[in-house]
Amino acid sequence: MTDKRFTGSFVGVKPLQQGRLLRYLQTILPALSSQKIRGDNSLSALKFLFSTQGRVTRLPFILFVVGLNLILTGSYFLIQTYFPKEDMMRYGLALSIPAFVTFITLWPAFAVTVKRLHDVNWSAFPALGLFIPIVVGIAGTSFISFQNFDTDQFVAAHQKVSWVTSISSYYVYALLLVLSLVKGTKGQNRYGSDPLSKGGGAEAAF
Repeated sequence: MTDKRFTGSFVGVKPLQQGRLLRYLQTILPALSSQKIRGDNSLSALKFLFSTQGRVTRLPFILFVVGLNLILTGSYFLIQTYFPKEDMMRYGLALSIPAFVTFITLWPAFAVTVKRLHDVNWSAFPALGLFIPIVVGIAGTSFISFQNFDTDQFVAAHQKVSWVTSISSYYVYALLLVLSLVKGTKGQNRYGSDPLSKGGGAEAAF
């Protein structure tokens, strides 16, 4: 039976591949089945990832945004702690992997965070803090790359950038914690209808 929630198409992707992609998105985002955007259409995976309209409950927010941040933070920690820094090129390449993942998932993480803020009837403004560690990290790394540092100077400068980035990350962690704990507004609010208004699913308690 055709899932009517997914009626769009992707340019350059064959119908069979479209179906596989959509089934994959539904698999990794299982809590989306009863979510709504403004109470009009079922919240598809693509809208969940890219739209800032509507509301989402705590469970999909925790599964995607909090889970993603835990994975990326753990990756950075392991690389910075255990990866040998004698070879600056390989060390920089290792750091570029989680950095690239952070870059391509930044908007989806922002969009989902905005919808979680909407669920508690808050504006999107606090979600802008998600960009602070990214801006600090890119600016600091770019500055270091243009300097003629030896290995010790490179490591010392990189540690300073990491320290500043870590401090700015505390705001992000605090925001994620608050949004993981605070319940959404019951019923309609200024951002749309209650995603749980029609109930059901394991996420009903969230």
